[in-house]
Amino acid sequence: MSDWIIPAPKEKVWQVLTATPFSWAAWWPELTKLQTLHVSDTTVGTRFTCVWVASSYRLFCDFTVTAATAPNQISFAATGDLAGLANWQFAQVGDNTEIHIVWDVVTTKWWMNLFAPVLKPIFDRNHHRLMASGQRGLVSFIQT
Repeated sequence: MSDWIIPAPKEKVWQVLTATPFSWAAWWPELTKLQTLHVSDTTVGTRFTCVWVASSYRLFCDFTVTAATAPNQISFAATGDLAGLANWQFAQVGDNTEIHIVWDVVTTKWWMNLFAPVLKPIFDRNHHRLMASGQRGLVSFIQT
């Protein structure tokens, strides 16, 4: 779970996060590749693939938008090195947008599953660093 605070109106944040082609790789340093695979007029059904670098390993994931209610909520199904769901909730709080992000995913890489009992603290730390970096990058991107 992550909570982002973005100093911008919810509609602007929504636009940046959902406009295709996705701009995420322009502002999220650990996202080394993002390719749009399919764009849907209704956002739901839009598919994209990502490569994330988290410390010394990479995660390859395909995402499909499964639900979207502009500008309040968007959900994704993930396949690849992570499998499961992600849900992003947007709320306007004063001049800021708060994004509540919940990832309900499991790893599918054999080595991650094998060593998860020992490496879980490292995986958690990398996840939190990656998400914090995404928040900082989005704030910088929106403010320019």
